[in-house]
Amino acid sequence: MTFWQAKKNPQGVREIARKVGLNVGTVSHILFTLNSYKYV
Repeated sequence: MTFWQAKKNPQGVREIARKVGLNVGTVSHILFTLNSYKYV
């Protein structure tokens, strides 16, 4: 998404940011879970 598209569609930007944030959270959660299993 280009800057101009983002300017015209702030809602879309927020949506993408939310999805990216969810993905990051999921990945870190998975890594955290795997690390926990290592120490069991």
